[in-house]
Amino acid sequence: MLKILHFSKLSFRFINKSIACFSQPFIQKDYQFISDDESDYEFKAALVNDETYQHFANAQTIEEVIQVYQENNLTPEQIHFPVFQISTLLQKNSLEQNELLNQFITENVLPNFDKLKPSQIITVMLLLQKLQNKQYNSQIKKHLEQNLQNYNSKQLPHIFYFYSKQGWRMFHIGKILKNQLRTVKFNIVGLCQIIRACYIESSQLKSIFHSDLALKASRLLISMVDDMSIQQQIAVFNQLAKMKLHLSTSYKQLPQLLYKLAEIFVENIGKINLHSKLKLLQSYQSLTDTFPNTLFEEIYNSIEIDSLSSQNKLRFYLNLKEQRSFNQPKPEKMQQILNNIKFDEVNENNLLLEFINLEFGKQNKALINSIIQRLNNAQNLNSKQKIQLIQAIIKQNRVSEFLDQIKISSDHLPRLIDSAYYCHRYMNDLPTLEQKENIRASTEQLMLKLEQLESKSKLSISHYILKLEPYHGDPFYEFINKEIKLDELPEKDFIHFLLRLNSQIHFNHELKSKSEIMKPSLDQLQSIINNISNIDYLNDKLVKQISKWLFDIANKSINDGTFDVNQILNLIFKIVLYCPKYTLHTTRGTVQQQIRDLLNFISTQISQYQGKLEVDLQLFFRFSNTLSNLEVKTNLIQIICQFLCIQADDLDDFQKIQVAQLIVDFTPNNYDKLSVINSYLVKILKLKLDKFLYILISTKILLYQLKFKEKLNCVVDVNVLEQSISQLKTELIQFNFSLHKKESYQEGLMILLDYDAWRMKYQKEEDDGLSDFIKLHFQNLNEQLNMKNMRPGLKKVIRIINQCENRYQFIKIYEDLFQQMFSKCKQIRNQEIPHIQACLDYLEFAKKLKLSNKEIINFLIDQIQDQDQNLKSTQIVSIVQKFAEMKIYTKPLYDNLSNIIIKNSRYYTLVELLDIMNSFAKLGYFNQELIVNILEHIQEELKILDNGIVSVYSLWSILTNFYYFMKEFNQNLFQRYESTIMHLMKKVSSFVDSDKIQKVPIIVRQFMDIYNLIEFSGYLNLQLNILQQEQAKQIVERGKARVQQNLIANQKSTQQFRSLMKFLDKKQIEYTMNYCFDSQCVDFYIESKRMIISVDNSLFVTHDMQQYTGFHYINEWILEGVSKKYELKNIRIKAWQWLQMSDEQKTKILQL
Repeated sequence: MLKILHFSKLSFRFINKSIACFSQPFIQKDYQFISDDESDYEFKAALVNDETYQHFANAQTIEEVIQVYQENNLTPEQIHFPVFQISTLLQKNSLEQNELLNQFITENVLPNFDKLKPSQIITVMLLLQKLQNKQYNSQIKKHLEQNLQNYNSKQLPHIFYFYSKQGWRMFHIGKILKNQLRTVKFNIVGLCQIIRACYIESSQLKSIFHSDLALKASRLLISMVDDMSIQQQIAVFNQLAKMKLHLSTSYKQLPQLLYKLAEIFVENIGKINLHSKLKLLQSYQSLTDTFPNTLFEEIYNSIEIDSLSSQNKLRFYLNLKEQRSFNQPKPEKMQQILNNIKFDEVNENNLLLEFINLEFGKQNKALINSIIQRLNNAQNLNSKQKIQLIQAIIKQNRVSEFLDQIKISSDHLPRLIDSAYYCHRYMNDLPTLEQKENIRASTEQLMLKLEQLESKSKLSISHYILKLEPYHGDPFYEFINKEIKLDELPEKDFIHFLLRLNSQIHFNHELKSKSEIMKPSLDQLQSIINNISNIDYLNDKLVKQISKWLFDIANKSINDGTFDVNQILNLIFKIVLYCPKYTLHTTRGTVQQQIRDLLNFISTQISQYQGKLEVDLQLFFRFSNTLSNLEVKTNLIQIICQFLCIQADDLDDFQKIQVAQLIVDFTPNNYDKLSVINSYLVKILKLKLDKFLYILISTKILLYQLKFKEKLNCVVDVNVLEQSISQLKTELIQFNFSLHKKESYQEGLMILLDYDAWRMKYQKEEDDGLSDFIKLHFQNLNEQLNMKNMRPGLKKVIRIINQCENRYQFIKIYEDLFQQMFSKCKQIRNQEIPHIQACLDYLEFAKKLKLSNKEIINFLIDQIQDQDQNLKSTQIVSIVQKFAEMKIYTKPLYDNLSNIIIKNSRYYTLVELLDIMNSFAKLGYFNQELIVNILEHIQEELKILDNGIVSVYSLWSILTNFYYFMKEFNQNLFQRYESTIMHLMKKVSSFVDSDKIQKVPIIVRQFMDIYNLIEFSGYLNLQLNILQQEQAKQIVERGKARVQQNLIANQKSTQQFRSLMKFLDKKQIEYTMNYCFDSQCVDFYIESKRMIISVDNSLFVTHDMQQYTGFHYINEWILEGVSKKYELKNIRIKAWQWLQMSDEQKTKILQL
C-alpha cells in the first residue's frame, strides 16, 4: 500500500531545480563532492597565527567558542575569529539544530557583517554556506552586491560559488570574473570555485556564458595541474565533463585540461580511492565518443566487484547503466551484478531513488515495487527526494494506485502535477518505449482524476498549471481549456488568468483564441500597469499585450467620447518606466514597436488637445531620461514641453528649469510654436535662483537663442552672452564639489564647449584661452569620470559637433580632450563588462570625431565580443552596421554573430537581414551559410520589395557575395537565386532616374559598382542568364548618361593617385587618366604602355589596414574585366603603402 506523502510549500525556483534531478540523478552529491571546507586553508594562515585567534584555538564545542567570545569583549570587527573556529568544528562534526548558534549569528554576526573586511567576510560566508539558512544568506546579499568591487581574485570566486549555491542571479559576477581572467592571476582554489559555480549554474540554466567562463578557467588551470590535489583534479574533471562543453560553449570543444587530467589519472590509478573512481566513471557518461577511453578501461578493470559493499555495488551498477553503449557490459553481466546486491543493506535513499528512476526491466519488477514501498514508508525523505519518488511512481506507471490511496488536496497535488508535467514534457528524451508509455499512461490517469474534482479545486489546480510553460501535446493546458470557463471567472481570478495566458506562447489553438478574446477594462488595466513591476513572470509578450490593450482601449474611448488624454498619457509613462529593462530591450526587439505605436498615438492626440494638460511631472521627467536610452523616435517630449510652457504658472521654479533644460536639448525644428518656446525661455532668464544654477541655465538659454535667433525670431546681445560666459567661468573656478554635484560642473564645461564651437564661424584671430580653460578644468573631473558617467557628456559633444559649422577645425583644437574623454571607456565601475549600447556609443563617438586610438577601439570590440551570446537582435544589427561604417574587421566576433543570426533569423525583419548582409559585404566578411540562410528566409518578401535604396545595396551585396563564392570556392549561387536577382535588377534600373540616388553617397558608390561590374561582366564569367543580361544592359544604358552628367564632374582623385601622376610626370612616362565609376572617390586608373595602373582608395581597407573590404574585391573584379576587354596588364597599388615608397620601389612596382 502506498502511504500519503506530505509536501511543504516550495518555491518555483526550487521546483525548477528539481527538473535537473529528473534529468541528472545523483546531482546533489556532485555539489558537495569537494567539501565546502576545501577553501578554508586560503584564510587559515592569516587567522591561526593571530593573537586574538588563540583565545578560540582550544575550544572544542560551539558553546565554548561563543562563551570565549563573550568573555573577551571582542570588537565587532573581530567576529570572524569565532566564526572561523565554528566552521572548523562543523567540518569535524555534523550539525544539529543549535539555538545558541542561531542566536549568536542573529545578534552578533549579521549585524556586524558590514564592518568586516572582504577577507573576513569570506570567512563568515563560508560558515553561512555550511548552515544553508536562506534567511541568513538573504540578509548579507545586499552588502555583497554593493561591494563587489572590493573583492580581489582570491575572494570573488567564493562569492560567485556562494551565489550559485543559493540559486541567485550571478551573471554580473561572472562578467567581472571573465574580465579579470584576462589580466589578474588566480590561484587554484579560485579557479576551481569558478568551475564549480559554473557547473551548478549550467545544470539549471544551460548558459553559454557560464560554459565559456568555465572553459577559460580550465585553460588557466592547465599550467597549475601538478600543484592541484587529487581531490581537486577529480572534482574539476567530473564537473567539466558533465557540463558538456563541446556542446555548450561558443568554441564547441572539450577543455584540454580533461585530456591532461585523464593522462595523470591513468598514471596514478593506484592512488585513487573507490569513491573517486566511481566519480571518474560517471564523468564518462557525458564525454564524447572520441575522448580517449583508456582511463575508463583502467578504472573498470581495477574495481573488484565481489569485494564491494552492496551500497557500492549499486553505485557501480547505476554508473554502468548510464554509460554509452560501448562502455556497458553485456545484459547478462549487468543482471549478474544486480542479483549480487543485497538491497536491505543499502541505506542511502538517493541511491534507491536513482535506481527506481533508471531500472525498468520486467524481471526486476518485484524488486522495483518493494523499493518504492520502502521509500514511501520512509520517514527521512527530504522535499527533493519526495519529488524524485513521485517521478519514479509516474515513470513506473503506478500513479493509479497512488491516487486511489490518497484524498486529493492542495498540499501535495501541485507537486504531483509538477512531476507529471516534467516527465511528460521530456519523455521523448528517455531511452526506452516502455518508459514513454508508462509516463503517458500515468499522466492520463492523473488528468482523469483532476476532471473529477469540484469546480473550486479545478480552479486552484489551474492557477498552478498557469505557472508551467505550454508545449506541443500538452494535456495540462487542455485541462484548463476544457474545465475552466474563462468568461465566468471572478475578477481576481480573471486578472491572473488574463495575464498568465497572455504571457505564454500557446500550442493549444482553442485556448489561444480564448485568451486573445479576454480583455481588461480600463480600471483593471490601470491596476495592472500600476503593479507591472511586481509581475514576476513579465516578459516581452505580456508587455506587448498590455501596450496593445491600452492602445485599443484608448482608441475605443475616442469613438465613444470617454477618452481622457491625461489618464492615458500617465499610464504610458508608467509602462515605459515600470517595465524592467530586459522587456523593453527584448531579445527579438519587438516590444519597442508597441511602445512606438503608443507614443505616436498619444503624440497625435495631445497635439490636437485644446484643454489643460495634467501631467505627472515626476513621471514625465523620469520618462524623458528613460526615453533617451530607447531607440524610439518621437516628438512627444517636445509637444508636452510646449504645453508646459503655456501652463508655466502651475510650475514651481525648479520644475520650470527642468522643462527649460529639456527644451534646449532639441533644435527649434522640433517645435511648431516657437513664439511660445522663446517667451518661456525669456521668463526663465528672469527667475531668481541659486547663483550657480542661474548662471548655468541662463548661459545655456542665451546660447540657444543666439544659435537659433532667426528661427526663434529673437534678438540676443552677444555681449550679454559673453558676460554670462565670463561669469560661468568664474563660478567653475570657485566650484564647491561638496555643495554641488559633479554633473553640474560637467554641464558647465559642456556649455563652454558648445559656445566655443558656435563662435568659430567668426574665425577670431586672437585666442582668448577658452579652449585651454576647458581642457584645464576638465582635469578636475578626470579622476571621477568612468565609462558610465562620461557617456552623457560624449552624447552632448556629438550634438555640439553636428551643429558646428567648422567642425573639423573644432575637432582639431580639442582632439586631445576628446581622446581623453574617449579613453574613459576603459574606466569601468566594479570591473564589470560594460553594457553593449555603451560600447556602441563610444564607437560612434570615435567615428564622429575621427579618433583612431586602436588600443581603445580594440578594447571596446573585445567587450562586445565577450557578450556576443547575450546580444539582442536589434543590437546585432546595430553592431554590424556600426562596424561596417568604421571598417572594423573582427572575424571571431562575426563568426559568432553569424551563428546567432542563423539560429534566430526568423525573428529578424526583412530590412534587418538585408542590412546585415550589406554590412558584412562592405566589410569583406563572406559567410556562405549565413547568406544562404538569409536569402532562404527573405526570398518571397524580397520579390515584392519596392524601395530603390534598399534594392541597390541588396543587389550590390548579393553580387559581391556570389562572385566571391564563385571565385574563391567555385560555388555558383547565381542560378539558385536568379529570380531574386532579376527583381532587384529591375528596381535598380528604375532607381537610376530617381533624384534620391545622389543623396546617399554610399548608395551612389554601390550603384557605380553594379554598373561597372555588369558593364564588364562578359569578361568576368559572371553567371547571368539571358533575361538578367538584358536587364543589365538597361542598367548600363540608362545609367551611363545620368552618371556622366551628374556624378563624375564632382569627383576628385585621391592624394595617392595625384602622387602617382606626379611620379609618372617626373619619369616622363606618357599616360591617360581614366576612371571606373565610384562615389566618395572615383576609382581613377592610369593607362600607360599597355598597362592599367590603379590605386586603392580608403574604402578598400579596414581600419587596421589588415583586411580588404568588399569594395576592394568588387573593384578588383571590375579592373580585371577592364584589363581583359582592352588587353591591358593590371597593376594594383596599395594606397597606404604608395606614399611611403622610395622612387626605386615605385619604379620597380610599376615595372617601368
